[in-house]
Amino acid sequence: MAKSEEYEDDILIENLQRIINQAKEVLQPSSKFDVFLSKLNIFPDVVFTEVHDGGKIEEIYRRLQAIPEIRKRKFDYPSFLPHISIMHFQNNKDFTRLISYLEKLRDTEFGKMTVNCIELVNAHLFKKYPKLNAIHTFELK
Repeated sequence: MAKSEEYEDDILIENLQRIINQAKEVLQPSSKFDVFLSKLNIFPDVVFTEVHDGGKIEEIYRRLQAIPEIRKRKFDYPSFLPHISIMHFQNNKDFTRLISYLEKLRDTEFGKMTVNCIELVNAHLFKKYPKLNAIHTFELK
């Protein structure tokens, strides 16, 4: 949330309640669903596990992205990769060795979990090691 749109994904404070109301409507028909966590992968600054769910998260994500006050980020399109970040890189020391190690673990399976809610969070993604602060929780039936 922000007082101005300094960053590409800033949401203006005055738009927050409207976004929450529209998200409630968008998420109303959604029910709990299971996801399977497997495959280690990396973005430039994090290690993550992929979330496999038969497209359920991407469908919800696209419906939420249709809310006009939610600004689209450059990495939202053309494809969105559901994931859970599990580690941030602190530096690039021994990076090649780390990548070699992670490649050996690429097909690791972490198991199944149930998604029973979706949270709207405040996160400063431009900062290193962003903290996620829940603003609103949308319970799934």
